[in-house]
Parts: sequence; C-alpha cells; structure tokens
Amino acid sequence: MRRRERLLWSGTLTPAEYTATYELLIDHQIGKPPLVYVVRPRLRLVDGQGLPHVYPLNTLCLFLGNREWHQSIPIADTLVPWASEWLLFYELWLATGEEWLGEGEHPPPGPVNRHARRRHSREDTTKLTRLTTALRLVYGLPADLEELLFNARLTPTRPTMSPTSAPSHSTTDQADFGRRLEGHPDLLRLE
Repeated sequence: MRRRERLLWSGTLTPAEYTATYELLIDHQIGKPPLVYVVRPRLRLVDGQGLPHVYPLNTLCLFLGNREWHQSIPIADTLVPWASEWLLFYELWLATGEEWLGEGEHPPPGPVNRHARRRHSREDTTKLTRLTTALRLVYGLPADLEELLFNARLTPTRPTMSPTSAPSHSTTDQADFGRRLEGHPDLLRLE
C-alpha cells in the first residue's frame, strides 16, 4: 500500500521448512527508519527473558544506522530477507533457550538519565502512533488493534502462553500500555 511518502508492506514469511509462518508489517516512511513488526502469530518468550534483538515495541532490529541499509536500496533485497533471517534466529532461540545466535550489533540498553528517559518515552509514543496507524491502514478500522498490538506489548513480566491456552494479560502490563496511550484516545477509537 502506498500513501504519499509512505510504503506499507504486509506479507507472510516462513524462514525454514519446519518453522512457523509469520505475518509481518513493514512501514517505510521517507526520512525515517523503517519499522518491521511481527503481527502474527503471538510471539513467545523464553523463561523470563525479554525478546532479543529488538527495538522498542518489539520491532525487529535488522540493521543499525545507515551502514547496512539506505532508503534507496529496495526493501525486497534487504528488509524482507533480513526479517526472514531474524525469524529463523528467533526460532532457534525458542528451541534452545540460549542467547541470541544471530549476528549484528544489538540495540543499546535504554537511557540512563531522566532527560534521556523522557525523550525516549516520547519517541516510543510516536513510534506507537506510527505502528497503530500502519496497522489500521493495512487491516482496516474494524481490526482488533488490541490483538494486533499484542507483540508490541510482550515483556518478560507478561506471562507467555502456549498456542492452546487462553491469553493471559498482566494488570501491570495493561496499565503500562494504557499509560502510553493516554493523550492518544484516537489510537484505539474505532470509527
């Protein structure tokens, strides 16, 4: 889907023969780094570990800076195969429970001082708005945004679930997610 300065891609990837099939969303806007997000299935965590090798909202870390990727390079030649590789390493991480086996630099830890944390929080809110808008454009207004944003909210404190169990939502995680949406009531409003 193409809208002015924005290109949205939604598709499925199966990283290897015996792995799950994943539905991804790529949001590419001119002048901004692309967001690559796993929409479905619900991602799982390994015993108290956070999702490895991701940026805030669990968007995939596929490159760092402009050294490996630039907006003039087609996403089909870079982001899509890199996402498939990330998903393969995710499957290996789930199977072994060990450290991340993929190459590349990991995103730096969160900010240390109060000013940087506030700026980081504003950036996260902006990114959440961008992700929510992209999901609405691709899936339409009647889409269940709560379900589509499940992976963005996945944290080590949130209980993971088996594919056959009912969703388990931590009150703390829901409150934290709700606080991030405060001041943005239009994000979850269905028209």
